[in-house]
Amino acid sequence: MTEFLKPSFVIAFVMLLGAAVLCWHGKVSEAGYLTVTLAVGAGFGLSTQAGQIVKELRK
Repeated sequence: MTEFLKPSFVIAFVMLLGAAVLCWHGKVSEAGYLTVTLAVGAGFGLSTQAGQIVKELRK
């Protein structure tokens, strides 16, 4: 499975897209958009690391 089809990437992409649309419509401020962006990035990074750890432990 490629990196772009993994569920964690799809969820992160949808969340960032949703935050961008809300910011564009003025429902979320720029600071709110930045907060969502940082949170999604951190969550995606942690899920990727956790997946690697689990993969290593299964060997």
